[in-house]
Amino acid sequence: MWVKVEASVPEGVLAALRDRGHDVASVNSVGCGMSAIQFDADGKMTGAACWRADGTPIRLGGG
Repeated sequence: MWVKVEASVPEGVLAALRDRGHDVASVNSVGCGMSAIQFDADGKMTGAACWRADGTPIRLGGG
């Protein structure tokens, strides 16, 4: 699976992603909005959403 990254992202960031084992594709534009949630070892979650698509990061508990 490729990680698509906008062409404006510095080469150093792309290299760091590749060093972590990601296949990176530099693209001129990224279609649609994207969201992400980071899961920390202590159970904390941090959410982020693309401003272009009016996204909102949310967390739902379950189990």
